[in-house]
Amino acid sequence: MDTFSKDAPRSGSLLTDLLISSTSGNRYSLPGLLAAMARREVDGFATLRPHQRPAWHMFLVQLAVLALDRSGQAEPPEAEADWAALLRGLTPDFADDEPWHLVVSDRKKPAFMQPPDPGGLKWTPVPTPDALDILITSRNHDLKSAIATQATPEDWLFALVSLQTQRTFDAQYHGITRAKSAAGSRAFMALAPARDGSGGCTPDMSAWWCADVMSVLEVRRKSDFSYLPKYAPCLLWLLHWPLGSQLDVTQVDPLFIETCTRARLVSLGERLTGQISVSKPIRVIRENISILHEPWSPRNGDGEPFNIGPREFTYTVICDTLLSGKWAIPETLSRKIDKDYVLVFEALSLAKSSKTDGFKSRTVPVPKSVVPGLFRPQAVDLSSEQRGEISKVNKALVDALARFHAGGPVVKWVSGRVKWYNHDGSEIDDKSVEKHREAASKARAAFDRRVDAIFFPALWDRMQAPDKRDAASRFQQQLVTIAQEEFGLALPGIPCAVLFRPRAEARARRAFWARLKRENIDTRKEERDDAA
Repeated sequence: MDTFSKDAPRSGSLLTDLLISSTSGNRYSLPGLLAAMARREVDGFATLRPHQRPAWHMFLVQLAVLALDRSGQAEPPEAEADWAALLRGLTPDFADDEPWHLVVSDRKKPAFMQPPDPGGLKWTPVPTPDALDILITSRNHDLKSAIATQATPEDWLFALVSLQTQRTFDAQYHGITRAKSAAGSRAFMALAPARDGSGGCTPDMSAWWCADVMSVLEVRRKSDFSYLPKYAPCLLWLLHWPLGSQLDVTQVDPLFIETCTRARLVSLGERLTGQISVSKPIRVIRENISILHEPWSPRNGDGEPFNIGPREFTYTVICDTLLSGKWAIPETLSRKIDKDYVLVFEALSLAKSSKTDGFKSRTVPVPKSVVPGLFRPQAVDLSSEQRGEISKVNKALVDALARFHAGGPVVKWVSGRVKWYNHDGSEIDDKSVEKHREAASKARAAFDRRVDAIFFPALWDRMQAPDKRDAASRFQQQLVTIAQEEFGLALPGIPCAVLFRPRAEARARRAFWARLKRENIDTRKEERDDAA
């Protein structure tokens, strides 16, 4: 099968060939795509795989900002010819546009996202673009590898961008520099304008790209890069990469586009195929990583970017990062326009073995009235209040189910601490109490999952409410309702001696409501319903 369209020569020029398809059915060259996005005409990409989305968006923004800054232009142009000139301005030493071709026969020259071949390397064949791309699960379950046997040049394009800008470290190849460490991945957090008519749930791809370009360009032009040589390298695939050669972050543009792997595409008759070779040591030394310009990742006090690790983007992870006051918020999370937005969180989750453990993605709609105060102290304080309320209800649920599992023991306060006693009066030791609490683990996990779904809508409600106490009461009653339901669902599956079961359930319910009252959680409606 011919993987090229009739309009695309075997070299696959990104500057002239219509290689990129949108969800609306239009096809673009790279300059044509950037121009169409500047005109707000692109709503998505037809063949882009989910885990490639953040890499592609970041690449397009970085490329546009670098080109605009190098030329001194203030805004993205809307004409394809203007973008072609801007991109060629980043590669002035290549009259034949080799850096913008997918295939370049002279291997001593760069091709798109493919550094020159230094010679003397052993190259491993890569039959398909999904085999070249990062594998997003350690067990090869989420996304099978090496199955795209009828791939198009567009598939190879997206695979190259994904590989070179978000690859993680493994036994054979080094990963990217922009991750926190060799065992980290590149996190992606942004506040995207919502598409009209989507109910505030779907990003407007073109408006998002334009907003990020302008935000990143503004920060870049306010930054001091006096330590850099003029025209410091920004497209790393242009540079020769001899064996053992490394770059320091002080030698490259802070917004540089990575090329972390030696890879080449080759045209074999009617189709493309790939090759890959050793990529050790790491291309850009990670020391002084804090000076890099990384617009989509919060940074801690040491200037290190956020790393998702083996976690999910739960409300606790998001709050610990964005609503704790401990992390510097990047420019792509700071918006002032009066419009509904979508918080976008995406990253590769990594297991301890440094293998990818799935692509994690979450979107959170944000109403326009909330956007101006999203990361200000009030939002931080209110999110902390909500988390405290969640913790109190969670503990009440776990404690009640543990009491049921123990058969309804007597509980007393002795010397300022709670002690449990068996029916014969003997004390239940702390280790046994913890085992009883473990019986509530499934209910606790179910409670956390359901709370995760309501946390941010409740936070937006609390931020906008004239009376914060009323908003807090609404949220607390939601929590109690969820906990009450999970309590009822969990009881049949928790072992308890038949003889003590009725009494244990009665004592567990009393303990549940007593704990909530003691913690000043609003239970008025739910407690009446339970009593009925």
